[in-house]
Amino acid sequence: MGDFAEITAAVYEANSLEELHGIRRDILRCVRDLADLSKENVQKVRLMEEQKSVSDLQLVDQLNQTREETKLWKEGCDDRLVTLNDDREDLIKLLTLLNEERQVEMENLNASSKKIQTGLATIVNTAKNLQKSADKGPVKKLLEYVTEVHNCLQICETQQVEESTSMYSSGSSLRFSQSSKE
Repeated sequence: MGDFAEITAAVYEANSLEELHGIRRDILRCVRDLADLSKENVQKVRLMEEQKSVSDLQLVDQLNQTREETKLWKEGCDDRLVTLNDDREDLIKLLTLLNEERQVEMENLNASSKKIQTGLATIVNTAKNLQKSADKGPVKKLLEYVTEVHNCLQICETQQVEESTSMYSSGSSLRFSQSSKE
């Protein structure tokens, strides 16, 4: 007697008190079954709610842990960025000092080259004066030797100036590219 309409019909059709008691027992059994079923459903719902709340708490804990890890990672990145910027500034200062030292060396080299040229010019002039007095012999050989040395020194000086100029221009372009990144 699971259906309400069937129970109602059975009550009206009952001919005796015993049949009504049987119907009553059936009704009570159905009510107990429904109560048990309701308890089971309530327990299932509670269990599902507990599982959901546990999984929600786990998700919240995991999210908080991920958030904390992300925060620590960001702090590490920020610290590394500060360190890299400090290193970059130190390298720029070092490059500037090296360029200044190279410039001083270039000036010293140019001054030394001028002194050597002046000394060689004096030697050449002296040798020419000596040559006028003696066109032959050891003076002429000395003059040729001094002229050859003079020419070699000029070639060496030209090469050094070209190398220094190319090094200076590459250093300037490096400094320019670093300052443009700032």
